[in-house]
Amino acid sequence: MATGRLLDSNRDKAGEFIGECTISHSCEPCMKSNESKTATIFCQDCDEYLCDTCKNAHNVYKPGRHDIVRIQDRTSGRVVVDMKAMEICRNPVDTSRISLSSHTRPLTLELIVSVDLSKTGDVEMEPRISGLDFMPNGRLVVVDNANKTCFILNERLQKLGSPHKFINKPMGVVCLSQNELAITCGKDVCFLSLSTDHIIRMRRTIHTSSKFSSICCESPFKMIVSTYDDPRPARMLSVEGVESDFDNVELPYETYKVGESACTYVQSKNTLVLTDMLAHVVYMFDTVKGTSKAITDEKIREPCGACVGPADTVLVISRAKNSLVHLTVEGDILCTYPVDIEMPWILCMNKGGTRLAVSNILIGIRKIQLYKISRAIS
Repeated sequence: MATGRLLDSNRDKAGEFIGECTISHSCEPCMKSNESKTATIFCQDCDEYLCDTCKNAHNVYKPGRHDIVRIQDRTSGRVVVDMKAMEICRNPVDTSRISLSSHTRPLTLELIVSVDLSKTGDVEMEPRISGLDFMPNGRLVVVDNANKTCFILNERLQKLGSPHKFINKPMGVVCLSQNELAITCGKDVCFLSLSTDHIIRMRRTIHTSSKFSSICCESPFKMIVSTYDDPRPARMLSVEGVESDFDNVELPYETYKVGESACTYVQSKNTLVLTDMLAHVVYMFDTVKGTSKAITDEKIREPCGACVGPADTVLVISRAKNSLVHLTVEGDILCTYPVDIEMPWILCMNKGGTRLAVSNILIGIRKIQLYKISRAIS
């Protein structure tokens, strides 16, 4: 599963205020032409930073709806939340629109589209989604473990191009760049490219000593993976194929079976997040300080998939509760979000913090759902 993503250094340069740190952004179309212009606006639907010159071409030539905001007025995208002012959301009623109350920037999850996954003529078995991650352009990479494929979905969760077929069963996925993916397949990590016409091609394969499932990025050059059938529940792997372990933190000495644990990594907080489904525990490890916390709560039952949430928080699936749990890296529960899907299993958030994808594993009723993350109307 994609539980983390590479940070594009050009997209994380200035523009919004986080505490006392000023961040600005470069115009993405200009960057593709090797020009350097500061972005002044942001398209919330396309998750793209633009300068005033590129705005008109974006609206005219790029299909779809365009919710344009000026960066100085922008309060969604990479959402900045005053965590100390956050209140816990209790007993929500409307499961299609769920609010997280904050005195500064309330958030809402709004269901945009839900797609049933069923056996069709082009697949041998009912799809079982084991990996999800958003590409920088907002499209969704999906790993179907049951049919040994991966494929691309657009913003309406419609398939683009043809699926790529693997020899072994694929597990997790992370988008390394606009056109490069890394997918775990047991003791293999496959690197694939994606063309503009959505053709997925295998580029190279790294053979590893451990079996990997979920995968995310610690840096542009290093990935973090969860393992199964291995006493080291999380490990590191460089893009060159060098394996290493977390020597500065003491991970639980557990040998998980496939599906019993997953991980994600909050880059700005140097925090490794590890779920233990059978023990109902979410672990937080500060990989620099060497400290750790084990979070247990009645809201956390059978935690499985995890991803980085808005403002460098963490979203974890509570499978037995059919909900998402929103936590800080300090282990405080901010809110729970019931989802209209039984036995949710995997999730991912886009780079701008405006979209969330969720899938489940209930036989016969498997779905992918897409939610919009935005400010709640006060």
